[in-house]
Amino acid sequence: MKIIVFVIILNIFCIQYISNCSCIILEKDLTKVYTLYTNIFKGTAALVLPPNSEYLIQVMFNKITAFKGNNTESTTYVTNNSAGVCGYHFEVGQTYLVYANEYETGKISISMCSNTKMYSNDTATNLEISELESLSDVKLANGFNLAAKLFVVLSIIAVIIF
Repeated sequence: MKIIVFVIILNIFCIQYISNCSCIILEKDLTKVYTLYTNIFKGTAALVLPPNSEYLIQVMFNKITAFKGNNTESTTYVTNNSAGVCGYHFEVGQTYLVYANEYETGKISISMCSNTKMYSNDTATNLEISELESLSDVKLANGFNLAAKLFVVLSIIAVIIF
């Protein structure tokens, strides 16, 4: 009996050391979430490379709809190679709603502790995307942001008046 208790206690302590990733509760208020990340976008995983010497997996996305930050199809994002160190598992061809941070090193990192999730075309996700669009400093619509559209409209009005 003492051996069983010892093994159980040993396992409990070992599990803490095996899995170093301990996420705080994810923020639900999207206005606050928006301020926590440098890069927010919806994109389809196009390329997932095996871990490099720093144990980082490089991920590239296509079909990107950016809500915050400079997100393009040539941007490389990184995540750790294991969930034990908060790495996010991406599958090529799947679409994700990604929340990432760019660091001084220039790397844009995605963590399982972020609000990143596989995209699903359900009501809750569509409401989240709608709110992100309203918060967005990019506001893509047909390739133009809101400021560019406003500039074009005002320019046309100025030409007509003058």
